[in-house]
Amino acid sequence: MAQYSFLPSSQNVLRSMLNGIMESYENPWDILAELAQNSLDAIHKAAPPKGHMKLRIDTQKATIQYEDNGAGIDPKDLQELFVPYGSNKRSDSETIGEKGVGLKFVIFSTDTFVLTSHHENGSFEVTVKGAADWLRADDDSEISYISKKITNSSDETGVSIKLAVHDDDHPLFDLALDQMKMLLLTKTAVGAT
Repeated sequence: MAQYSFLPSSQNVLRSMLNGIMESYENPWDILAELAQNSLDAIHKAAPPKGHMKLRIDTQKATIQYEDNGAGIDPKDLQELFVPYGSNKRSDSETIGEKGVGLKFVIFSTDTFVLTSHHENGSFEVTVKGAADWLRADDDSEISYISKKITNSSDETGVSIKLAVHDDDHPLFDLALDQMKMLLLTKTAVGAT
């Protein structure tokens, strides 16, 4: 297990860059939209016989879990994912949306972010805690993530993301099942599948 800082640069510069990303979002469903978009891109890249995305929302614990059986994330691209505007999809014209923004928005909207990836080149788990609080802080504290290699017990690739959302009053947790289905079909990449 290893702990890394997000960037070796000034924390205030990092906060400023991330605040710019955060301000570009304004809808309650943006977290789900970004997770769905990344999953869809990964499934298209892997082209499994039957692609799947799974979403679990626990309104009592204010948690979201999203899984796919896409390509996963190559371990060599891990650090790039935590740099503002960093992306492992930069040269990929097949992917949806702006590269390198969505995952940062998801991370810095959460209290706990855990990403588990199984890629043909290896598997790992990354944990980031307190990102939303760090972003709002006005001090010189550093934000870091913990990464560890894990074993993939199957040959299947994909990503699982578990989030504890910072705002337990988040509007997503007030939606009924039918409302959630409509949101997913009309406001996320799920509706395009």
